Amino acid sequence: MTANARGFALGYLAIVAIAAAAFFGMASGMDSGPFIWISQIVGGVIAARLASTRKLLVASALAIPAAISLALVNWAWDTFGYGSDFQGFSGSITLMGISLAIGACLCFVGGLLGVLLSRLSRAAQY
Repeated sequence: MTANARGFALGYLAIVAIAAAAFFGMASGMDSGPFIWISQIVGGVIAARLASTRKLLVASALAIPAAISLALVNWAWDTFGYGSDFQGFSGSITLMGISLAIGACLCFVGGLLGVLLSRLSRAAQY
């Protein structure tokens, strides 16, 4: 597995883990919105930090599977009878478009932070 693929996979895993914790919190009445968006920044940092080349592209590309996952979870959440702001299949597609736009920006910001951390750690080695 290449460094870019490993960074992408671990970044996506971080997004899923944080978002899953947020959804379990939402089931108990906690507001999970900030955690879902913060997970994309964290995933972008991890992906950019671990990627060897094209760090910002790898980090920004995380927005695509994150948006698809969020739409699937929203659809399942609505299907099982819980309240949802974006109801039904068309609502989930709408949510996917919105979260793709916002997620691309957040993953890019996370990617910038990951590049900065990567450069700082490389400079500290000298």
